[in-house]
Amino acid sequence: MAELPVVDFMVAVDGIRLHFQVIEGESPNILLESGGGDDLSSWKELPMDIARETGSTVISYSRPGFGRSELPEGPCDMREEAGWLWKGLGTRIED
Repeated sequence: MAELPVVDFMVAVDGIRLHFQVIEGESPNILLESGGGDDLSSWKELPMDIARETGSTVISYSRPGFGRSELPEGPCDMREEAGWLWKGLGTRIED
């Protein structure tokens, strides 16, 4: 099956840059968040497989400090990280 285009970009949120990859499709959007110290590359082929099977938009990203996403200065908590993700989903700058 043909590869779908993957849009790879960085988003500036509250002074840090977060790395996102998106495979455009229809609603609903599916967000893949890796944990355990992994970045978005841990999903390997899964985003493409999900996009092909569902026709949905599939979004994956690397949390702050992992992969290409920048590490914030000072400590942060889960609420801050969730806020950065939420803002990042609404703002995009091409890298």
